[in-house]
Amino acid sequence: MAMGVILMPENLRSKLGDEAAKELVILINDSIEAVKKQVLETATDRFENRVVETKTDLEKQIAEVKADLLKQIAEVKTDLLKQIAEVKTDLLKQIAEVKADLLKWMFAFWVGQIVVIFTILNYMLRK
Repeated sequence: MAMGVILMPENLRSKLGDEAAKELVILINDSIEAVKKQVLETATDRFENRVVETKTDLEKQIAEVKADLLKQIAEVKTDLLKQIAEVKTDLLKQIAEVKADLLKWMFAFWVGQIVVIFTILNYMLRK
C-alpha cells in the first residue's frame, strides 16, 4: 500500500534520532493503514447490510403488489363471468323469442298457402 509522506519537525527528529524517527513514521503509517482498512471493512459491512435490508423490503413490497394484483384479477374474473352469464341468459331469451316469432310467422305463411291452394282448387273444381 502507498504510504503517505509524514513530515517530522526537525526538533523532534533530532531528539528522537534518525532511527527512532523512522520507526515512529512507520508506526504512524501502519496505524493509518489499519484505520483505513477498518473503516473500509465497516463501510463494506454496512453497505452489504443495507443491500440485504433493501432486498428484503423490495421482496416484501413485490409480494404485496403481487397479492393485490391477484386479488384484483380474481375480482375482474368474477365480474366477467357474471357479465358473461347475464349476456348468455339474455341471448338465450332473445333466441327463444325469435324462435317463437319464426314459428308464428311460419304457421301464418303455411295457413295462408293452404287457403290459397284450397281457393284455387275450389275455383278450378267449380268450373
